[in-house]
Amino acid sequence: GFNENIEKITTEKVSEEELENAKKEIKNQLYNSFEDNSSKNEYLKNEAKLYKENRNANKSIIQNLARMQHDGVPTRLLDFTTDPLVALFFATQESLREDSSIYIFIRPNIDANSLEIKFSSFIATQQNRNLSTIVNKFNDDFHESLSLTRAKEIISKGLFIQPNTVVDEENKRMLKQKGTFAIPGNEIKDDKIVEIIPFENDGSYEEVVIPFECHEEIRKELEDRGYTRENLL
Repeated sequence: GFNENIEKITTEKVSEEELENAKKEIKNQLYNSFEDNSSKNEYLKNEAKLYKENRNANKSIIQNLARMQHDGVPTRLLDFTTDPLVALFFATQESLREDSSIYIFIRPNIDANSLEIKFSSFIATQQNRNLSTIVNKFNDDFHESLSLTRAKEIISKGLFIQPNTVVDEENKRMLKQKGTFAIPGNEIKDDKIVEIIPFENDGSYEEVVIPFECHEEIRKELEDRGYTRENLL
């Protein structure tokens, strides 16, 4: 049954080679949906345009980005769930005959209404990549006094958003999937944002490998518990 499958998944032995390969690939697989550096750079060129085309003027920046992410519009966000059964649902939907994984992250998190999240998400709205210009615009728009030094500190590392602090009753998918988000850091050269960088591979995560042979039975039991495409999407 379901509990037996979970026990098998979490206790299954993984070779050292498989573990090392997973660690090497974690940066590229998890922090966003981009497949290579060229596509990431292409996204950066169009980031502000995508935001402008999809934003709701009555929502905050992070609310807009969260909705865009769940609607399939490219954003710099990485979406998570606080419900392990939601993660299990998505991990077992692929038709490929191969194992899948769930990644459990153990990270400090920050309120979505904090200065750090407000500024990190604000970057997605700006066509100009000059950090000084962005900071000045942010301070003007939000009546803040953020320094350039502090701004660099904030956006140079990935930030995990505290669950349930992105509040938007109209974002049905986020609510159904018990979603939360993280914002990756930025590489800065000569006071200019040049690239989105992945989260550090610092070991603060656990990988749960789900054998392909278990997928069908898990899907059936999840369906019995109400975890279906109709209910989650």
